[in-house]
Amino acid sequence: MLHACFDEQGPIEAQWEGAARDAVARYLEDNGFIDDIATAQPQYRGKPVVILGRVAINTTDLHNWINKTTLQALSVKALASMLSAMGAVQMTVPVKRREQSRWLLPIEYFDPPDYEKTAQKTTEATEATEVTRAIQ
Repeated sequence: MLHACFDEQGPIEAQWEGAARDAVARYLEDNGFIDDIATAQPQYRGKPVVILGRVAINTTDLHNWINKTTLQALSVKALASMLSAMGAVQMTVPVKRREQSRWLLPIEYFDPPDYEKTAQKTTEATEATEVTRAIQ
């Protein structure tokens, strides 16, 4: 009977590592990057940033985004486990008399130049909106 059994792959969302990569990719597409954590406005300090040539994300900001957009009840610990499973590396960044935890994402899945283009478009759109408001 064991010969009749086979291992079938499910959709990417059902796999621990694949689900993490998919969620992070969607998060990065929906969120603009900041240039520097220390100089960013306080409400944006958790947004994605490039550190040491790699995309770095904050678990708390990712957690908030997942709760708002997918209504999933994942804990921050579960997200940290998922990030670790997909090869992300945790680091601590000093920010204005505090420290902030960041996960450096694997470059083979999340190459910074791909997201810097997105960040540049977001910055240009934001600047255009601000100019339009100032003119009105």
